[in-house]
Amino acid sequence: MPGRVTFKIKVRVKDADIFPELQGRLKDFRPAFEVIIKQWARGNVDKFRSSVGMEDTGAAIDPNVFWSALAESTIRAKRRHGIPNQIMVETGALMQALTDPSGFWSEMTASQTVFGTPGSLEDELKVRYNWQTRQAIFLGADDQVMIDEKVHSYLSLGPDFERKRFSAGLAAVYDRDLDTEMNMDFEGEV
Repeated sequence: MPGRVTFKIKVRVKDADIFPELQGRLKDFRPAFEVIIKQWARGNVDKFRSSVGMEDTGAAIDPNVFWSALAESTIRAKRRHGIPNQIMVETGALMQALTDPSGFWSEMTASQTVFGTPGSLEDELKVRYNWQTRQAIFLGADDQVMIDEKVHSYLSLGPDFERKRFSAGLAAVYDRDLDTEMNMDFEGEV
C-alpha cells in the first residue's frame, strides 16, 4: 500500500539570463501551478464520468490506468442499498475530494508544487485501500500534456496567461470568421 500519493512538478531553469523578459516569470511559477491543479481537478471529473455503468467490466481511465470491475457481491450490495452503479463511488466523498482542488492535499512554492492524496484522512485511506485494483490518484497522458501546455503558456504570456490566452483565442476566432465572411463576399461578387 502506498503512503501519501502525490505528484511533484519542479521546474529547473538553466541560462535564465538569456531572456531578460522571462527572468521574473522564471522566479515564480505559482500562477501556473494554481491553474494546473485546478485543471487536473476538472480532468478528474471526466475520469469519474467514464466509470459510470462500468462496474461489471471495469473502466479504462487512462491508457495506463484501469479500474477493475467490482465483485458481484459488491454490485449486489450497492444496488440493494441504492448506491450509484459507479466504480469508486459510494457516498461521493472520494470523488468530490478528487474533483475539488480544495479537497486534496497540495503544497506550493515558487519553483515546485506537490499535489494529490485527498486532504481528509478517511478519503486518503480509501485511496490506499483501492490502490491495487483501482488507482484513485493518477496523472494520465492528457494531464501531462496539459501541464506542459500551461507551463509553456505561462512562460510565453506571463502571470495573467489564462486571461491572455482566452483573449487571444477570441481574437483568432474573430479573425477567422471575418476572413470567411470576406471570402464569401468576394466569391459572391465574382
